[in-house]
Amino acid sequence: MIILFLAGPVLAERGLVIWDMAYTITMAQDKERTRTEFFSLLSAPKGDASKRITKVYFYAWEVLYNNKDSQLRPLLADMHSRGLKVYAMAGDPSWADNYRETAEWFCQRILNYNSDPYTRKESRFDGICFDIEPYALSHWESSKYSIWTNYMAMSRVCYSKVRSYNQNMEPSVEWGQFIPFWYDTDGDAITKTEELQTNMDFVAIMDYTVSANNLISYASNECGYAAQKGKYVDVAVETRSNESAGVTFWKSGNNSYMESILAQAGNPTTGLGKYSSFRGFTVHNYENRELVLKKSYRWFSPASPEQHNNSPVTHLDYPVGNEGIGFYDTIEVRWTNIELDAETVSGMRLQVSSNNGSTWKDIPGFDGVDDGRYSWDVSGITPGSNYRIKVSAWDSSSHTNYDLSDYRLCINMEPAVNPDPWTDEKDMGNKAWGPQMEYDRIDTNRIHAAYYLESWDGRGIFYKSSSNAGSTWDYL
Repeated sequence: MIILFLAGPVLAERGLVIWDMAYTITMAQDKERTRTEFFSLLSAPKGDASKRITKVYFYAWEVLYNNKDSQLRPLLADMHSRGLKVYAMAGDPSWADNYRETAEWFCQRILNYNSDPYTRKESRFDGICFDIEPYALSHWESSKYSIWTNYMAMSRVCYSKVRSYNQNMEPSVEWGQFIPFWYDTDGDAITKTEELQTNMDFVAIMDYTVSANNLISYASNECGYAAQKGKYVDVAVETRSNESAGVTFWKSGNNSYMESILAQAGNPTTGLGKYSSFRGFTVHNYENRELVLKKSYRWFSPASPEQHNNSPVTHLDYPVGNEGIGFYDTIEVRWTNIELDAETVSGMRLQVSSNNGSTWKDIPGFDGVDDGRYSWDVSGITPGSNYRIKVSAWDSSSHTNYDLSDYRLCINMEPAVNPDPWTDEKDMGNKAWGPQMEYDRIDTNRIHAAYYLESWDGRGIFYKSSSNAGSTWDYL
């Protein structure tokens, strides 16, 4: 076997699994404590900004099965504006057996959500990750071969669905699954990890141990094979309080101890970091509704499992995107900072991007004072429709949080369709920055739209068409 190595460390990603609390966070209002505590932990877990969460495995079954798409879209846009990738997660052991069709249906349900014209790029899932664990079935030992065969067939179908989606939509979606570390060492030649990895873009190994050596040895085969095939591996560790001492870091000390073990296991020379396929560690999991029985990472801290995280949470209130800001001398940028502890915000920064976030410049004249608003002179700004605003705040412990405008906005030009017409269905009051939209969906990709616009140059009804589900538009 040929093993591929990188010259330096590959620890760019840090993931977090969120199960049933995903629905609670989806249905919570912006700035409610439920969301505030969530975003606080993501930005500086246990007060350590260097371990910032960059990817969330988000339990999507309860949200999408109950058709809460309209509540999910703004949350995912907000998460993306904070630099997060979001992977739709779901699964049940029965999906590998009698309910295989459910797995295939839900994979398609996620892709349908992403491709819905109302779901803009900023609100789409970045990946799909199932957690099926067929070995939990009561008849696993007696029917292992037939269950595994069915499981592999389901995995191939979902992989095919994702690849087909990626041919027509952007950004592309990754397909993967959580798998146990022992599939490749089971001894019966049935649970073949390589077969699984061949039919996925990545695997997330449930490497539930508190030993650095075990973390490395349990995941090395999967990382080596993935490096050969151009695929990826995430390595998950356990923090739940109701697991045994050798499995969960909850009973092995505090968060500092866990991070010391992960640093050893991810070492770029002697650990998993030497594999080109290794993307980083994922923590299982954020929190359960059954809090008394299953405390986990949210309550796991350097000093005490009862201590909360202490990063401020920043919300950009205006402009959030979709607005057209035209021909005014000034606009008022507004924000809210929320602290969960006794510290206060000690510094701030306002920035603007003219290329949808690729590069940023400081907004001139802002003095860093947290008074919730700043009047920004835009009279000399070059007209454009790819602007985004970024507000950052930090406290005396250098815990930093930021928020971007969730969508692009127009400055010094007609908003027209900005950047596509899904402002939403409600009457926007004939304001220059709020076109009223009606549309006809011709088929999956072709859409015709009509919108009323009262602009600085006049008013009227405009017509546009899209051939790619709303990603780009042309005048009819």
